[in-house]
Amino acid sequence: MIDTQHCCFLFHHTPPTDFGGKPLLLISGADGKVKAATLEEISKIERPLVTHSFTLLVDWFRNQTLPLPKNVVDLEVAKKLLVGRPKSDFDIQRPWDMPSMFQRFVHTRYDKKGVRASLATHLAKPPISDFANLRWMTVIAAGLGGLWLEILGELEVKGELRRFLDVEVPAYNAMLASQYRGIRLDAHCRDRLMQMLEDDYVSAHYQLAIGKGIDVERALADLQYLSSHLIHPIQYADEFADVAQLIDARKDFDPVCALLHEVANARRNRSILLRSIGSDAEFCYPVFDTMGTVTGRILAVDPHLQHLAKKYRSMIRTRAGQKLVYVDYSQFEPNIMSSISKDSQLLALCSAGDLYERMAVELCGDAKYRKIVKLMFLAYSYGKQVSTLSDFLVGILGTREKSEAMINERFIPLFAGIEKWKLTVENELAMTGRIGTLSGNYRYRENSGELEAKERRWAISQVVQGTGSLILKKLINRLTVELPEVAVLLPMHDALLAEVPEKCAAEVTAVLLECCRKTFKDICPLVSPAVSEKDFFS
Repeated sequence: MIDTQHCCFLFHHTPPTDFGGKPLLLISGADGKVKAATLEEISKIERPLVTHSFTLLVDWFRNQTLPLPKNVVDLEVAKKLLVGRPKSDFDIQRPWDMPSMFQRFVHTRYDKKGVRASLATHLAKPPISDFANLRWMTVIAAGLGGLWLEILGELEVKGELRRFLDVEVPAYNAMLASQYRGIRLDAHCRDRLMQMLEDDYVSAHYQLAIGKGIDVERALADLQYLSSHLIHPIQYADEFADVAQLIDARKDFDPVCALLHEVANARRNRSILLRSIGSDAEFCYPVFDTMGTVTGRILAVDPHLQHLAKKYRSMIRTRAGQKLVYVDYSQFEPNIMSSISKDSQLLALCSAGDLYERMAVELCGDAKYRKIVKLMFLAYSYGKQVSTLSDFLVGILGTREKSEAMINERFIPLFAGIEKWKLTVENELAMTGRIGTLSGNYRYRENSGELEAKERRWAISQVVQGTGSLILKKLINRLTVELPEVAVLLPMHDALLAEVPEKCAAEVTAVLLECCRKTFKDICPLVSPAVSEKDFFS
């Protein structure tokens, strides 16, 4: 437990390093007394430093060659864990944002609209350090101790306190260190990739708009419009969650989806490449949100390097004397699901080798369809109705009748036990109003009564993907303690990109892989996971 009496509280108003101005830093103790501080003073704090949005300060510490404080506790991460709902449930104002958390501390004599605007534009412009601003900032700084006590109480009541202190706080600090360290890039390679990307985009867009007469923007936003231009239109309105899922399912078999995939892929990757260009031409310093999704996934939010397509990853380089290592869990979700559900049939299937490859042969006659079968299995795992699964195979088998017959005869019988387990998860959500992992991270319903179809889908996702996020965070925390020579650069959904010392890369990688196995087994003891070193670039 973190003793509030020994915490330091920091309120800061921080502009980007290249925007002018400098951070305004106010620290207080449990007594609420506030004083101004410097970055150097903060870097030496060894007590828990309770604060907010600390990622904004990391560049300032790096630029002044100051070490990060050792134990940063972020209020926004704690609040996200408590709220247990996704960003999409809220409009502009979210409960974990600074204006939502801090504005109630500001007395009505201050201009609340101005305070909210100042807090909301925290990233966009330097603070105006006039006396009025300092007054309300001091009020907030003095109130942080009380806010922290409230949040601690809520964490304990909701069963999230141990999760926050043991998992989220160390993971947050580990990713601050990754941001501080950064990722080395080849600027010339990035420029070549940008040109290649532009060519891909123009070509695909031309083929759709001119060659096929398709309104590209509408096709990327309107599920029914897109369906009307496909070889096999979808049958049900809720067959796919959105356009992106439909495109992903059909891109290998439908020319329209293939071209739309190229367009969307080019736009996303162009944005990532552009955001990777900063004041330092040789390094990119990604900002991480360690509660980036309601399931607890760590997201690289600026730039979104986790979403960079493999064909554009070649711009990433290693530091001198280091080697890039990419470790990857195979059939991550099925292994998690089999251990949590304790379903003997899925446990046997997972232990027998590559589940997706064998299912591809069984359903489609060829292992080359592994990717589409994996997509279908994951969609099923996260609540997609069995009656709609045939849509994934219709492009391979040719007709919907053949696809439905294959699903009914060879897929459904394999997962009768999983169907029963999914019902227990849904029933728990319906009865308690929340669902989570074996170690907290609960997601809460908005409504009561009978579950809606979307709630049935996310209930399974919260358990399985939430457990996956827990495994990755525990692995990162383990490496920080047991294998500090491994520098985590980029966590993926079921993998890690890291740098290890080149002179002992083989030995360190072997230990890293063993850490991966042990961490998985600690949480999912019924499965021996397959984890291996893979090529990050292909």
